[in-house]
Amino acid sequence: MSLSFLLGSICNVYFSWKQLMLCELHYFFSIILLVLLLSGAWFGFSRYSANLEQRSLVVNLPSIEVSSMEGRSFYLREQIGTPLILIYFNSTCPICQSEAELIRKVFSEEQKVTFIWISSETVAEVKDFRDRYDFANLSNHTFFI
Repeated sequence: MSLSFLLGSICNVYFSWKQLMLCELHYFFSIILLVLLLSGAWFGFSRYSANLEQRSLVVNLPSIEVSSMEGRSFYLREQIGTPLILIYFNSTCPICQSEAELIRKVFSEEQKVTFIWISSETVAEVKDFRDRYDFANLSNHTFFI
């Protein structure tokens, strides 16, 4: 065996190993890129589908108009994008009364959410209910009839 054959064999083994490593790195980076693309697509789709779900809720809001005790009109569809809790109540209902107490205790400091109370009773009955549970002093609670 000559020295040139031995050196040639060593070079061939070295370059074959280097090509193999480059090929493995190529596959490794391809897999990493694929994982990043798929996770980005999943993240984007999940945000998009959440927005679609929220939009479908907004589209399905009923188009109702109610009047406040002060005579101000309220349109539900105009409240899109604001946190809103809509409560239908009757002042003589024991469940409504217990929920009013609970809402007053739990959400008295909450200012980010607007509470809309709607009743089909008279103005005097609604005012009595509002005053009984001390909602008159809270700016984010509005009563409509």
